[in-house]
Amino acid sequence: GAEVRQAVWRFALSQCISFMKRFEQIDKALLNENYGLVQSFFIMVDDILMFYPQELITSDELLGPIVSVGLECITKIENYDGYFDSLHTLEDLLSWGFETPPISTVAIKEVPVEWRQKILKEMVLDRGQLLVNNMLLGLVSNFCDNAQPTAFSCLISCSRLATQANNGNSSVFVSWISNAVDQLGKVTDQERNNLLNTV
Repeated sequence: GAEVRQAVWRFALSQCISFMKRFEQIDKALLNENYGLVQSFFIMVDDILMFYPQELITSDELLGPIVSVGLECITKIENYDGYFDSLHTLEDLLSWGFETPPISTVAIKEVPVEWRQKILKEMVLDRGQLLVNNMLLGLVSNFCDNAQPTAFSCLISCSRLATQANNGNSSVFVSWISNAVDQLGKVTDQERNNLLNTV
């Protein structure tokens, strides 16, 4: 039981670490050609998250780097399967930042505070601006219609978590959106106001 579970977790951990070492060596201009590798990695991460949420979420050596790799891949990979699995994993990770578990399970009635704090720190406080930048960039460039609801879901979760962390004040998230729009290039004041009002 417990020994087998630990052995599987150690194997999963080693697989993740070896992928991330390999990812560092990939020429990022060639990410499109390596989309299958990236897709397989994020399918594996999603499985780990389902069966080992505590171990993955509280792992200092995995959570932050996984988020960074995912955010890099969603805008640099044009193949739908390649970027969608990254996007879907980011959505699943963000969903663990709230009190109610994203999956119905007898074992977890409420997401532990420690887990929620880790998701908040790694995905929102440390990488919130990058997450917003890359989601908006994806929405106006490579995300197809099927991927857009997932991207919006990530933005909404990020907004909720950032606002909660800021005592109900959404100004931090709104400033991230504003900065991201600036980076997208030429938009009219009306388009900017429409976007900010939507948020």
